[in-house]
Amino acid sequence: MAGTCTVTYSDNDVGVKASNREPLAVIEWEWTSAADGTVSGQGSISGLTGRIDQVQFIPGDGADAPSDPHNVYLLDENGLDRIMAVGVGQGVDRTATVTIATPFNSNNSYVYLTNNSLTPSVSGAGDSKTGIIKLVVR
Repeated sequence: MAGTCTVTYSDNDVGVKASNREPLAVIEWEWTSAADGTVSGQGSISGLTGRIDQVQFIPGDGADAPSDPHNVYLLDENGLDRIMAVGVGQGVDRTATVTIATPFNSNNSYVYLTNNSLTPSVSGAGDSKTGIIKLVVR
């Protein structure tokens, strides 16, 4: 089994300062790992275009918290991690806390999506553990 994952998408200006009304897309994946601690091939979303401003990793609570450490990726249609490995080693000294990061590419620039598909992939989370990935695209 590959675990489960549901995705929700909202295209609005949640969290945008009044002086800067650029629209934001907020994509949220809620995942539950399989017995082998993985999530793969579930929760794909396509047609994403814009700059990745932020990614958040929110572990489940208590007994649902993922193992320490675990890895989280957002893979495009070519199998490339579009969040540039900022999800690797989640939980190390951060168990039950939210990790917020802005991924940058090898040129130290923002990561841009152009009509891309993204699918979450989680490894090392433990049996039936949960978490949320939130991606903000401007």
